[in-house]
Amino acid sequence: QDQYYAKQAQFYDNIICQKVQDALKQQREAKMRLVDFHRENQTKESTREWDLNRKDILKIEPPLGSIESTLRPSSLQKFEGEDVTAADRRDLQIKQQRTWIEKQKQEKQDRKNQEVQESVEYSGLLKRQQAVQAYAEMELNTSRKHLQSEIAQANKELAESKRQRELLHKSDEAKLNEEEINATLSSERLNENPVLAVHSNQPWRVRTDHWKGMADDEKDKIRQYQQTQRVEAEEIKANNLQMENMYAQHTEYARRYVTHAAHQFETMKEQQRVNNRDFLKTQMQEKDARDKHFNEVVNTNYPTEDFFNQFGTSHR
Repeated sequence: QDQYYAKQAQFYDNIICQKVQDALKQQREAKMRLVDFHRENQTKESTREWDLNRKDILKIEPPLGSIESTLRPSSLQKFEGEDVTAADRRDLQIKQQRTWIEKQKQEKQDRKNQEVQESVEYSGLLKRQQAVQAYAEMELNTSRKHLQSEIAQANKELAESKRQRELLHKSDEAKLNEEEINATLSSERLNENPVLAVHSNQPWRVRTDHWKGMADDEKDKIRQYQQTQRVEAEEIKANNLQMENMYAQHTEYARRYVTHAAHQFETMKEQQRVNNRDFLKTQMQEKDARDKHFNEVVNTNYPTEDFFNQFGTSHR
């Protein structure tokens, strides 16, 4: 599907490139025709200024005074340099301009029609290309969905077969384990049956090839030692727990002490701030009182004449 889609895209790209090249070729041909038209029809003699600038105008159209006529100089009909064909020339120029304008309008309309036609063709080509692309995408999506469903079904079958194999393996392993357990439980040699350990001729002897166990007193010693180990382990565990509790208790005491000290420190700081504020307030009040005293009492208490007379002088 991807290869088919790529081939279709390349095909339509080639068609579009060919259309663009044809349009450029038509534009070049139109410009060449315009240049040929200018070269053939718009010569120097056909311009509107040619009659005014041509050098042989007096030879072709001599002045009226030099032409044999019945008019006399006193008739005011003969003037040197008079252009008697100006009206006809203007009419001819107007007709030429009208003709040129009509041709230009027609050429412009033809170009517009051609552009519209090319646009219609190009839009049709794009529509066909889009239709082919949509069909290719639909086919691709369909094939992808079909492939995905097949892959999902295959994965499902593989998962089911794997599950069946695992179940079968577990069942076989369980059977083998069960057989091994039964063989172990039913084997008197592996279970070390004491009957097999008794010597047939000497009952007080133990056959080591049939009995690999220990005596009852040895087993009791081992059990007692294991019990001792368990008790010691419990005691160690209890001691560790007690130490952890003591550490946690001391940590809590330390935290509370630090918190209480920090609280007391903050309280002391706050009390110091209050005391400082009260002290500053007291100082400000005392300063206001001193200033008031100096302004109202000291600075207004001027010395009298009796103060100076006690020194035996009348001047100050």
